[in-house]
Amino acid sequence: MRPIDKIIPGHYRRFDGVEVQVICVARHTEGDYSLVIWSAMTQPADWQASPEGVFRETITSGGRQLPRFQRIEEAVVVIPEQDNQVRT
Repeated sequence: MRPIDKIIPGHYRRFDGVEVQVICVARHTEGDYSLVIWSAMTQPADWQASPEGVFRETITSGGRQLPRFQRIEEAVVVIPEQDNQVRT
């Protein structure tokens, strides 16, 4: 499997078969490194952040070398409404 050249918004498959949607790549303000912002297709409002190096890495699963994430297709990313109310 080919490594990911450039991380762009779209659909990806995690090594364990879970399909995810990459929303964007952001820069950490303190560490000056990139974070990939993504969510599982089954939980679109539950955003995750992975360091770009972790997103791109190859792992061993079931005795096989696999990319942690592999692009399935480019896509228009729909960002779900977030409940940003502060509760006290």
